[in-house]
Amino acid sequence: MYTSQVAPHVPSAYFSAPRARGLPVLIAPLTLLTSSTLALRVYLAVLSGTGLFVALWVWRRPRPMPVLALAGTLFAGLWVTQLYGPQAMPNLWTALSALTAVGCFLRAAANHSDRRALIGLCLALAAAALFRPTDALRLSLPMAAAGLGVRSWRRPALLAALVAGLALGGAQWVGEAYLSYGGVAARLHRASTIEGGIGWHVAVGHQLRTLAGGPELCRPCTVPWRRHTSAIWWFVTPVLTLGAASWRLPAPGASPLPCCHPSARCWRSGKTFAACPLTFPLGGGIMENSILVDSIRYSAVCQGCGAEAEWCGVQALVGEELRWDVESTCPACGFALAVCGGDLPEELRGRLLSEHGRARLQVAPPTRNAAIMRVLRAELGIGLDGVRAVLEQVLAGQYSGTMPEMELLARKLRASGIEAAASRAVD
Repeated sequence: MYTSQVAPHVPSAYFSAPRARGLPVLIAPLTLLTSSTLALRVYLAVLSGTGLFVALWVWRRPRPMPVLALAGTLFAGLWVTQLYGPQAMPNLWTALSALTAVGCFLRAAANHSDRRALIGLCLALAAAALFRPTDALRLSLPMAAAGLGVRSWRRPALLAALVAGLALGGAQWVGEAYLSYGGVAARLHRASTIEGGIGWHVAVGHQLRTLAGGPELCRPCTVPWRRHTSAIWWFVTPVLTLGAASWRLPAPGASPLPCCHPSARCWRSGKTFAACPLTFPLGGGIMENSILVDSIRYSAVCQGCGAEAEWCGVQALVGEELRWDVESTCPACGFALAVCGGDLPEELRGRLLSEHGRARLQVAPPTRNAAIMRVLRAELGIGLDGVRAVLEQVLAGQYSGTMPEMELLARKLRASGIEAAASRAVD
């Protein structure tokens, strides 16, 4: 999705309200030159490794170098780091931007003459806002509170750097909100709808299930928590983190930060504010209600002047709702049209399948045929004879359709306690 926004050789995929343009900016230099997936993976792997080095290098004054070297080694060895490092996803880049921003903030707070730290704080927070504006705002709150609450840190330059960073990085997102959604509030409302609605939701149980061999994206998380021992490190990590923040290690040229030091409290607060939306997300949980789309571009007659215009059609699965949205702007007369929530025409469904390939619905044994049939009858609206034929295809792994269609069935089956998944068919 992110790559298609700047890759001239592929059509742009649907870019929903919660997303930001930082990742497309990051990968644009390569995608404009080549369509190679391998080149993109290598490019992002090298960049992410460099980003981790830079983020830790900023901390060389607040923390001793041996501690930073160990932290970098441990962090780089995590499966989640190696998963997201070469992928075109904003997760790791938001984390690296946050680490850099907090390090620069502490350096600027401790040394009022360190102008490089102020510039670094502004740029790192701007980068975080480019990747995820709401995360950048949450990250800035504890730093702003520390800048006002700690007497020796009260200086206008620190707060100005925070505001400038948010403004610099978030300007594009805010501008796009007014141009495409009617304002910031309207975009946030649309993003909330896509992500499952605003409300308190404890996602700890979902995360534990995914750690116990569950799917990487748990949507919805109805799988049982089978292997409890697999989550031991999940509970131990916060304790080790607090212990690391409390560890006072004297080192030549380094300023030790005991746990009661304002710098250590600021560091912990920043991480807590950034982690809370993932542990206690607003809504039904991002992993449960995330949007899934297939999109195509096609030519059709402009309803304003009759000339041929390019249309973009998107089949989207939002939560448990399957929808078809189309939009077009005529280059001849400027007539613009957007239709949301319609029915997918069969001929365009065929084009979706042709361009994106078929997705297959798979269920894990042991199967509960009666429960599967109830879900299929309810969702497909077919009779008993028809559902038996569909059941045979599902059990054989041959029932297919568009990815949003198959994922909707998989979600319904999982909600009924049946382990199911949708995956692209490999012919």
